[in-house]
Amino acid sequence: MSYKSFKICVVLDILDVTCPGVWICPKGMIYLDIWLFGCNSSTSYVEPKFPLAFNETFNFHKTFTELSNLRDIQKVLEEKCMKIELVQAYKNKQVTLATYSSYVDEVLYPERSRLSKNGEMALLMKNEPLFPGTISPKITLVTKTSVTEQINVISRVNDQCSPQYLETQNQPNRMKRVHHSKFKNSQCSHNTELRTTNEDGNINSDTDTDTDSQLYCLGAKKVI
Repeated sequence: MSYKSFKICVVLDILDVTCPGVWICPKGMIYLDIWLFGCNSSTSYVEPKFPLAFNETFNFHKTFTELSNLRDIQKVLEEKCMKIELVQAYKNKQVTLATYSSYVDEVLYPERSRLSKNGEMALLMKNEPLFPGTISPKITLVTKTSVTEQINVISRVNDQCSPQYLETQNQPNRMKRVHHSKFKNSQCSHNTELRTTNEDGNINSDTDTDTDSQLYCLGAKKVI
């Protein structure tokens, strides 16, 4: 007796965040918060000055046990969302400056027109109320995705599993894309701090209305 499962491994190479002509308030270091498959990772802190150079790599893993083929995986990725936040640490608080939210498949398997010659992709973020500019910042990154098929063989004698792995060489076959309406923070919106996520990719948030955050960088300058 056996059953099949699929393990997805996603590698995100976060290169930088750019926003020409925008001056960030120097009160606090900057970092990115990333949510994918119910997991959260953060970049290192960088100086609050564009362009923000990160050059960091992140690995996310997810195993699906109730799927039978790669098309099922594609459907799941079309329903799950990922989120990236541009955050500034200020007086022991985390001030969200900009956010990016999208369905996972749009980031992992983008249309060729969105890719540069070297495979880089730009993700346009949405400014939050405390962002000190009108131009939206862009995240430059490279994604790599692999899918491993695992056949779990259950022994009838001792009821133990003996997994065997078959790694796919190609990306999941693309189904005919259904063009969704423009997705801008509708399902994974987050205006301030976001501390927890669940296994389904849903995100629970806590809103901080502290006066310090509301007055944060009130006099921030903009360079045009």
